[in-house]
Amino acid sequence: MGISPDAALALREARTRAFSDAFYLIMMGFLLAALLVPLMKKPPAH
Repeated sequence: MGISPDAALALREARTRAFSDAFYLIMMGFLLAALLVPLMKKPPAH
């Protein structure tokens, strides 16, 4: 009793979506860190 092609495709699609979501979150985290670190280090100008 093997997995049907549709099930395999859905599984691979879900895995790809989860990976892209994780990648997106990591990239957003890096962007936020890159923006926040300089703000934290130097005193506010105004």
